[in-house]
Amino acid sequence: MITKEELRLPIRSSIESDRHPLLTRRYTLITPMMESLISEIVQWIKNGVTGGIIEGDPRLGKTKCRRFVGLALPRHFPRLPVYSMIGRLYAHPSERVFFGDLLKAFRHSMYSEGSAAQRRDRLIEGVGGMVQSSGQEKVVLLIDQAHRLQEMHYDWLVDFHDELSERGIELFVFLFGQRELTSIRDELRRAGKTQIIGRFMVDRLEYHGIRSLSEMKACLTCYDDHARFPEDTDWTFTRYFLPEAFAKGWRLSQHVAAFWKAFEDVRQHGVMRGPMEIPMQTRLARSWTALRYELSSQRALDNAARTIAEHERLLAEIDALARRLDSAMPADAAQNVPPAQVA
Repeated sequence: MITKEELRLPIRSSIESDRHPLLTRRYTLITPMMESLISEIVQWIKNGVTGGIIEGDPRLGKTKCRRFVGLALPRHFPRLPVYSMIGRLYAHPSERVFFGDLLKAFRHSMYSEGSAAQRRDRLIEGVGGMVQSSGQEKVVLLIDQAHRLQEMHYDWLVDFHDELSERGIELFVFLFGQRELTSIRDELRRAGKTQIIGRFMVDRLEYHGIRSLSEMKACLTCYDDHARFPEDTDWTFTRYFLPEAFAKGWRLSQHVAAFWKAFEDVRQHGVMRGPMEIPMQTRLARSWTALRYELSSQRALDNAARTIAEHERLLAEIDALARRLDSAMPADAAQNVPPAQVA
């Protein structure tokens, strides 16, 4: 008879290791910042705040956070329609192009056909019907790279918002982007564009990287306890790559002080500048974690009798290799890593 535990821990050799998210780098760590942000956005929606700014420096993981928000909101608001759009660089604002982009964001099959007016009407009718069938009276649009939008785009969003409002539908728009968003809001305020600010820029949140030892420990604990592959098993990332050590009580999060010190050393050598803030989604952080696991799995798993002390020695050795790797990394090496979600 197969027990529940056996179902939750299938034979390790039956799992395709080359598809593991840690090696393909297709995974997301749910950081304390993400958890705090989703809590704030949930309150915005409950309080009827129809728009807000989520801004931060480049390469801190805002896009992954936006994807996480898109997955998390329906858990707080069952059947709530949530859609995402990426702001584009427009040489010249075009109503026809913009409403086509909105149609595509709302997954309408006819996003590339018709005039501006036809696309706008098609969008309003399509979203209205979709919201009605969902049994909700609200819909959420998450706009990534929102700092690329120009004033005219916000004017068109106002029209869209008001048309839906006439149908009894509340449109929530949350803007994810770089720090220019606050400057854009200030410029709109000086220009008297309160109709834009009052709908889409009511509140503001700052998105930041890991700033403390406790935040880093929470992230490392994800590898030990929460990030799993396959998702419906108990093979956490740490358990999968270091099963013998895991069984003896070894956890990656136990070494948070060494991780923190290593990043401080990297910053002091000029690879990271400014206040201590670690972007966990960049190649810098990923290379550390992937290198540790890869070398540990190749060397530590060969000998099941390794002691915890030997694992710690191996970790120190990998730390030194990772520092040399990261110190030699060019500034633009952290580009275009494909993301995905791990429960």
